[in-house]
Amino acid sequence: MGVRIAALSLFLLSSVAISACSGDDPAPAATPDPAEASGPGSYAAPVDLEGLCSLLSYEALSSALGVPAGETKAELHGSDPTSSRSVRCTRSLAGANTADGGLVTTDITFWHDVDLAKSQFAYTKGADAKNFAQDQRVEAQGGVGAEAYRYVRSPSSEQVLIPELVARHSNLDVSVQFISSAPPGGLDARSKQLFEAAGAYANEVLATVRKAAPAPAAS
Repeated sequence: MGVRIAALSLFLLSSVAISACSGDDPAPAATPDPAEASGPGSYAAPVDLEGLCSLLSYEALSSALGVPAGETKAELHGSDPTSSRSVRCTRSLAGANTADGGLVTTDITFWHDVDLAKSQFAYTKGADAKNFAQDQRVEAQGGVGAEAYRYVRSPSSEQVLIPELVARHSNLDVSVQFISSAPPGGLDARSKQLFEAAGAYANEVLATVRKAAPAPAAS
């Protein structure tokens, strides 16, 4: 009897050892992004807020909409500077074909703190779905900032396509809107192309602003 118990114990120990070496251990939890913690956030609005527009690169949009044409228009907006400061950058892009070009509007908003940015992002998402999105359809888009959503605006004309992407990271909010021609029979394919370009462009905007306007280090 003692021999059988010893053999069973040896079998159980061997099984545990094999399981430990099998690579089935759960993956370590992702490290939280410190920029998402409550507080002022990782971005500080510069004094020359309009100057950010001149720093934007539209290279990520070249295959979908073409290259920049003309000058970038910068316009401050927002009614309460104690809660946020915002600038709108508008630029025309010209493609090889007339239908490929369009207008891109980039809103960059610095919120007072991270919690306010999160709550405003959620509020705007709901408002966009209710008031602007076709069929009230708003979808999450991964890989852009900390969170992002996208939708196609209800157009005033069937010949116009207006996709919009809104992304947030820390206390910064970036909204990208395109006004482009709607190709006959290819609306879904064109929207997908523009949303992919908008995601890459929004990440470039976040990186550019983070470099140009980082929040001061905590003392």
